[in-house]
Amino acid sequence: MDGDRDLRCVKTWMWLLVVGGFVHIAVSVACFAAFYAFLHLGWTVLSNQLCILSMNMLFAFYASLTAATVVRIKGDQQQVAMNKA
Repeated sequence: MDGDRDLRCVKTWMWLLVVGGFVHIAVSVACFAAFYAFLHLGWTVLSNQLCILSMNMLFAFYASLTAATVVRIKGDQQQVAMNKA
């Protein structure tokens, strides 16, 4: 399972999504601190919305990659089952 080419791509993107999540949290906290110190907190809402939208986009990409991998694996399993029979 660990050496499977299809699953390796999914695992790599999963870890990139996790790292991206931590980066988004750091950006949100940094923006809050900067806007609290220098400007007003109204800009924090905008920065949080941008983080939410970009994280949703990354998750949608990861979900489509996972769905495509599942379809590819099921197709391979069907080919193996047909060739065995």
